Amino acid sequence: LIFQNEGSWRLLAGSEGIMKQYLIDKIVKVKSTGKIFDKAGYKFSDLFKHSWKSWLGNEKHKIKLWLSPFWADRVNPRMLVADQKITKNKDGSIIFECTVNSLSEIAAWVVSRGEGVMVMEPSGLQKTVIELASGVLKNYDIKIFQEEP
Repeated sequence: LIFQNEGSWRLLAGSEGIMKQYLIDKIVKVKSTGKIFDKAGYKFSDLFKHSWKSWLGNEKHKIKLWLSPFWADRVNPRMLVADQKITKNKDGSIIFECTVNSLSEIAAWVVSRGEGVMVMEPSGLQKTVIELASGVLKNYDIKIFQEEP
């Protein structure tokens, strides 16, 4: 399957019995296995059902996020994943629930939003977000910005 995501053309193909995603512009060598691809084992419409931005595997994780009114206005009209559920709160914030196929991909998305997006569930995703955010903050260690005498 060839598709476009985030400005890059990608190839979804089997490798050693595992479905993998490849950036087409990064492929330097291809060899035929001599096998004919049997599409009967795959329901392609389901491949991206739980993907946030890219197909990253067959994992399924139920997530629950709180989004401030600022982010709620930006996310609410958009369909991010097939099974998303949005619950509006009186203060304008929302609870966003869905199933994703990669916790690391959604963790990066949460951290990139900055203030106003909080992971409610699962705890493993909370931990990953905290680790990512802490790593980013290390880039701004105050010692780096102090001028030398």
